[in-house]
Amino acid sequence: MSQDQYETGHRWLSARQYKYTSTKEYHDAFPCAYRQWRADSHCNLIHGYSFSMKFYFGTDHLDARNWAADYGGLKELKSVLESQFDHTLLVAEDDPELEFYQEMQRRNLAKLTILPKLGCEGLAASYTSMSMEFTFLTCGDKAKQTDCGVTE
Repeated sequence: MSQDQYETGHRWLSARQYKYTSTKEYHDAFPCAYRQWRADSHCNLIHGYSFSMKFYFGTDHLDARNWAADYGGLKELKSVLESQFDHTLLVAEDDPELEFYQEMQRRNLAKLTILPKLGCEGLAASYTSMSMEFTFLTCGDKAKQTDCGVTE
């Protein structure tokens, strides 16, 4: 976590206010199969979801186009996210059935994405640092990604 950010609840918030902010949202762009093995409900069964992600940017100085961030530069990030979600089974790394899912993948019956935590909060935490790297490569020091939100 960078020095100008802190965690509160389940959202990453910028500790400083920027003069300009903007957002890029991918709405229902990441369909997948999903299992919350710790849930005390039907959510502990494999079921489908389509997740949305929203990335927040801040800067004190707009670029020559009057943009806070060049969203066109996020195409590679979107491609990586699509490869990790589309036709994929998301499972937590501590799922007691992980070996079974890995066997399904070995038999070409499933494509797995294994993450430290699931749920919108866990996904946001997992993808915040990755997306911040893409933002830095795309925008350099001109804009900072200040947050990543995930909705179902």
